Amino acid sequence: MHDLVISVPAQGGYGGPTIFFAVQGAAMMIERGKFGRRIGLGSGLPGWLFTMLMLAAPAGLLFHRPFVERVIVPFMRALGTL
Repeated sequence: MHDLVISVPAQGGYGGPTIFFAVQGAAMMIERGKFGRRIGLGSGLPGWLFTMLMLAAPAGLLFHRPFVERVIVPFMRALGTL
């Protein structure tokens, strides 16, 4: 679904949003699993760092270059912010 609303209008970056959300699902399984609970991924600094890593590292898959250049930038120009 995310590829349909992000990649199709941008005419590129296909599969990136799907992979981004698959990573999010895997991260949740790790966080809630025995290993994640044992090392404290559900709270505190380890949890915060894990969350930031799982969000920031693959963010380019969700907000890929074609989406930014063909959708976001024209939208911002239309709003007069660029």
